[in-house]
Amino acid sequence: MLNKSLLVNNISNIEIARLNAEEVIEIFSGRKFRRMHDIDINTYNFSHILVDPPRSGLDLDVINLVNNFENLIYVSCNPDTYIRDIKLLNNFKVEKLALFDQFANTEHLEIVSILKKINQ
Repeated sequence: MLNKSLLVNNISNIEIARLNAEEVIEIFSGRKFRRMHDIDINTYNFSHILVDPPRSGLDLDVINLVNNFENLIYVSCNPDTYIRDIKLLNNFKVEKLALFDQFANTEHLEIVSILKKINQ
């Protein structure tokens, strides 16, 4: 579906890679993956990272990785772990926040926030 969308919209400046959080951390640490053989991560100038963790929130390794970026887009389905993680990301400031009630008549909601690193 993503490949088709890129084609239909004539987008050619995006590389697609499906990786879990541990693999992303390993890639930024220099590990090579066969499915990433044609992508040189060092040629990119990343300023943003998007995280969409499970209900348990971010683990400390991901929080350490996130701290290497200037901007963070955080999607969460659990307000409790979102608040916990935001406190741990104390070198970021929440710039924008939105709540989405995607599951009507339930207690579940999605939080999407945009955070920017605080210049220290």
